[in-house]
Amino acid sequence: METRFLSKSRHLREELDHWLNDTDGPEDSGELTALEAVDRVRALFPAEVEAAERLPWDHRAIALAELANWFAKVTGDYGPKVTLFAAAVYAGVEAVWSDGVLYLSAPGIGECSAHDPHDQIWEVLERLGCQPPTKEHAWCGIRRQHWAPLLCLSAGARRLMDWAQAHRLRNETVDRLMRRVCLSS
Repeated sequence: METRFLSKSRHLREELDHWLNDTDGPEDSGELTALEAVDRVRALFPAEVEAAERLPWDHRAIALAELANWFAKVTGDYGPKVTLFAAAVYAGVEAVWSDGVLYLSAPGIGECSAHDPHDQIWEVLERLGCQPPTKEHAWCGIRRQHWAPLLCLSAGARRLMDWAQAHRLRNETVDRLMRRVCLSS
């Protein structure tokens, strides 16, 4: 992923749209364009990607990054995770780097995180010149990765997750509440 692949526009919504729709990616680099990353995730989660693409730009960026993170756990293909977490930071989603973990957040969807043990996301962000601030940041303690598909599909699930993280609910409580959202959807 090279800078020529991304425009340097600071119109964040348009930048994310551009990045997600640009088909001119880095040739022979082995890295994915954002469109290729989304297409890989879409192959496993078509309805969820379609729903995420209709969200406000910052929620879309977080939802797609988190879905790519879950996709990586399910398939072992980490390329989309690296690309879509970098895309979110580049587009201007609030981000912080702490101890090998990238945190993305926005009001109304909450905070998701990605471990980057091989510094792949960090290296892409470094090349793009958009590393997030590095500082101590405590994980909220809620495992939300497995809820990524529901977070794409349900506004209620997104609001609940945001609220649960802000109020530091226990993971077990969040899981119980999210299962209720599943049953009511």
